[in-house]
Amino acid sequence: MDKEFSDAMLTGIGMLLGAGVPIVTIMFVKDFLNNLVAGMQIKLNSNYQYINSFEYEGRKKCRVSNIHFTTVELQDMESDQFITIFNKDFIRAKVWRNIERSKIDT
Repeated sequence: MDKEFSDAMLTGIGMLLGAGVPIVTIMFVKDFLNNLVAGMQIKLNSNYQYINSFEYEGRKKCRVSNIHFTTVELQDMESDQFITIFNKDFIRAKVWRNIERSKIDT
């Protein structure tokens, strides 16, 4: 291998790493911001704190235990187990559909 070729390879690898670090950083920041905005939406636009019975992923009786900046802590009332999920995943779960159905059923 000549010196020029190996220098070119090292330069190419350095450029790829130099471009990759900002991309990965942007992805982490974007994910953090998505969870932060979803957390604000949960805190400001919902009444999850006041409803003690909704279904989440097959668990029949769940309630929101705590809402953090990027995560939501749920408590399964039947097994007394705590579940921590990201805010954006909680928003996507459309839990409020289960809440409305449980209000109709009772």
